[in-house]
Amino acid sequence: MNMAMLNLVFTQLVVIVAAFAVTTANRWASEEEAGRFDLVLAQPEPRRSVMLTHFAATALALTMVTAGIFAGAVMGAAIVGMQLDARRVAQAAIGMVPVGLVVAAAGYLFSGWLRTRAVTGALIALMLASFLITLFARLFHWPDALLQLSIFEHYGAPLVDGLRLPHVAGLLGAAGATLTLATVRFARKDV
Repeated sequence: MNMAMLNLVFTQLVVIVAAFAVTTANRWASEEEAGRFDLVLAQPEPRRSVMLTHFAATALALTMVTAGIFAGAVMGAAIVGMQLDARRVAQAAIGMVPVGLVVAAAGYLFSGWLRTRAVTGALIALMLASFLITLFARLFHWPDALLQLSIFEHYGAPLVDGLRLPHVAGLLGAAGATLTLATVRFARKDV
């Protein structure tokens, strides 16, 4: 029973981590829209390195947030005397990072065409659609191909099933491809 309840909590925490990724992507979009990169781009540094440096900071921030979630879960379980498989909790926390990276990369890509508010709205719509697909697909017996469109389905239930490495690789691949498109777009955009 304890693991099922903790799994429910982690299912909600991955949504919160994705929401954190929305805020980091929103910051990139607002800085780009406000022209705050003008001074940085005036330096002899390639545009792609500006974006990749910022994205690396986002990845580090996501990793730190999930490390905090791991530490909090393990310490909380120890305080209340709950038996917990720390390996599975670590897998659940680590598995949140690729979900956040996909959301952040999508935000970086959207910022090339949309205003900051629209980027935020599009990312929230992406998250909501993914969550609803995960929620309703099994209930209404939707095709598995549709279920695979959900980033939260790829996260799964690592506390119960362990981390599904092919799904993690798929999320990282999607984040990498999206970031590549965003970087190409930023390199060619007139700021």
